[in-house]
Formats: sequence, structure tokens, C-alpha cells
Amino acid sequence: MKFFSTCLLAGLISLSPSLNAAESDGDSFGFIFENDIFGGSDKYYSSGQQLNFSMTLESSSDTSDRIQFLDQDWLPFYGRPGERRVNTFTFGQQIYTPANISIAAPQPNDRPWAGWLYGSAFFSRASEESLTTFGVTLGLVGPGSGAEDVQKFIHEHITDSPDPKGWDNQLSNEPGIILAYQKTWRIGAGNAGSFGWDVLPNAGAAVGNVYVQASGGGMFRFGWRLPQDFGIGGIRPGSSTTLAPDILPLQDPEGFRFYGFAGGQILAVAHDIFLNGNTFKDSASISAKPIIGYIQIGATLAYDNFRFSYLQRYSSKEFRNQPSGQWLGAVTATVQF
Repeated sequence: MKFFSTCLLAGLISLSPSLNAAESDGDSFGFIFENDIFGGSDKYYSSGQQLNFSMTLESSSDTSDRIQFLDQDWLPFYGRPGERRVNTFTFGQQIYTPANISIAAPQPNDRPWAGWLYGSAFFSRASEESLTTFGVTLGLVGPGSGAEDVQKFIHEHITDSPDPKGWDNQLSNEPGIILAYQKTWRIGAGNAGSFGWDVLPNAGAAVGNVYVQASGGGMFRFGWRLPQDFGIGGIRPGSSTTLAPDILPLQDPEGFRFYGFAGGQILAVAHDIFLNGNTFKDSASISAKPIIGYIQIGATLAYDNFRFSYLQRYSSKEFRNQPSGQWLGAVTATVQF
């Protein structure tokens, strides 16, 4: 697993295009931890953890060295005057299990056991009104993801949870790739003194042997000294999943900021390897629902360059005969430097 992780990071860093000279302006480092323990369960999407590093670049007005077919308004590789480019690199892991983790035998009528170790490179272009993101994710599904070892360690040493016994039935090793595109708009922004609000609708799509899906949704935010960014996401395809730097600096960047948010997302799913099973060999699988959705509510607290967010998310049923949806919680911590 260590060798694969090293190769994965090296490959993703090499994807970062030096498309035009730009000067660093507000990098950030973040960590996301998602877990079903915050929702009072231990099943389905059991855990996700992800590290993020973002580099914010001022756009250059020099177009002489641009690659023409990449210099399109709908692509994020080049900025326009007054815009910023944000390159985000992530490294993470996800763990999926059936509802009963104490059964060692195969469970053909439940979600398969699966792990996913991955790295991503997201290239974004941000203005005051919109954020355009294109992402490439490379990873490994199967035992090589290390999901079994991580879950057993957490259950034994941290949460004192039951021993997960069915990992012998997990999906086989398979390299994975996801190409993702997402557009987020910032509309309806207003303020009353130091209080502000905005609406952040979005639409996107992801293709690859891991996911094939399209999505649309939005978020409403209201708070004290609301930042002019594009909010936070979760560990989902097509989202950089980290707090973007302020597009317009506040007059007083120091001190506290606080806002609450609520939103939802609808996904049309054509393929999900964690439900449909391995692409190139027989494996455990179950029929995925073609339309799923989730709602979330949470809050963000910031002080100077530090931000902390917590959200609760409810996901609808994702596969045939699933008894119920799932609640989980997510913690995000970000420092900007």
C-alpha cells in the first residue's frame, strides 16, 4: 500500500499544469473526516478521511504561451482578468461495509465490502460569481486500499466497536479513475451590516470506472462576516472538498466569522463500483438506485486564517432493498497561509 500511495501522489503532482506563470496568493491545508458514528450507526459508507492542499494563483494577462484548445471559458486551466485559479491536491480513503459487520459470510443482499485509496488533482477558476472545477482522481479499489486494516485499528483502539469480520468478501484490487467537472454559482448575495447571505447552486458530472453520474444541487448560507467563497463540500466526485480562499478580501480579515448553511444534492447514477462491483471480474454486487439524493446542514466558525466546520448529512437509499437511508457527520478543519 505504501508503494502505491507514493506512486499515486507523484503521478497526481505531475498532472499539475504550468499553463501560465502565476504568483502564489493564499495557500491552504485542510483535513476532512466523515464517519457514520456521528449518525449513530456503523454501516454502508462507514468512514472517509481526506487531506487537501490548495494553491491559489493570480491569473496572468499574458496569453502568448496558452494552449489554444484548453483556453476555453468553460475550462478552468486559464484565468481571465480579475479571476483566480486554485489548484487543489487531495489524498484520501473511503470505507464501505454492509449493515451487519459481524457476519463473516458473504451477504449478497447488502452493500459489498469495499475500500478506496485515492489521490486527486482539481483545477479551478474563480470569479466573484462562479467557480469552475475540473478534476482527475486516480486510486485503487480493493485490499490494496488498506481499508480493512484502518477499520480494524479504529474499532479496536479508538471506538471500541465490534470487530468487522467480512473483509474476506471485499471487492478485488482494481485501479480506478474519475474525471469530474463541476460549476458552482454565487447568486442572491446580500447583507445587512455585518450579516450576509448567499445561494450557491451547482451542477456537475463524473465519469470513469469508479463512478458515472451527473449531479445538481445547492446551498444557502447566512452568517456573521460571511466569506465571499463557495462554501464547503464533502468527499464527493467533482468537489475540491476544501474551503476556497476569499475571492474578495474582507476589509478586516482578522477576528471571528461564523455562518450556518443548509443544502442538498440530487445524483443520477449510471455506475457505482462500490455497489455494482468490480469492472473486469466477478465480485459481490447489488443493484444501485438510479436516482439518489442527500440533504445537509451545518456551521462554520473561523478565526483569522483558521476555519472549522461541522455538518450532518442524510443520504437517501442507494441500492435495492436498502432498509433506510443513512445519517453521518463530517468535520473539516482548514488553515490558510
